[in-house]
Amino acid sequence: MTETGPAGSLLKPADQVRKAGSIGRGMFGVDLKVVADDGAEVTADGEGEIWMRCDSMMSVYLSDPSATAEAFIDGWYRTGDVGRVDAEGYIYIADRKKDVIITGGENVYSTEVEEAIRDMPEVRDVAVVGRVHPEWGETVVAVVVTDEGQLLSVDEVRAHLAGKLAKYKIPREVVVARGLPRNPSGKLLKHVIRAEVNA
Repeated sequence: MTETGPAGSLLKPADQVRKAGSIGRGMFGVDLKVVADDGAEVTADGEGEIWMRCDSMMSVYLSDPSATAEAFIDGWYRTGDVGRVDAEGYIYIADRKKDVIITGGENVYSTEVEEAIRDMPEVRDVAVVGRVHPEWGETVVAVVVTDEGQLLSVDEVRAHLAGKLAKYKIPREVVVARGLPRNPSGKLLKHVIRAEVNA
């Protein structure tokens, strides 16, 4: 993260197969922990927000004391990433906290749904976001870019995901788009997509 300088997590080569999918543990001089919404540190197989502490961390957001106060708690930087920690302290990222969809009281990690949809041969790109729903809080929406503008129905996507994901994670809507907005480094602009879906 830019805010933490060059420091971060490390997955050593010897662990890359055994702990596939993990970001590893804090590198030398970096403390990492996973913290639940109630502020308690999460133990094995628990999920929460990844917090980080190191000497190379920034101290403040320039001219933005409220953002600084929100980002730091007792010297720990709140990364905004939701992660799971295993019994050996290896961390696995589930999603960005602001991208988690809450439907009917259940958390849906958009990245998990995106990976499952990306397996479809006609899908070139995908973003999964929540649409405000009066009964469920949010409903899961997949915005897909298909090869050569092929149409893709919600029934086709739901059939592909059946048995791969829990029912509440499967999108109830599919929007076919010509492209998805990204920043200069290629990162999906989920806030833009979410705003368009909810417009």
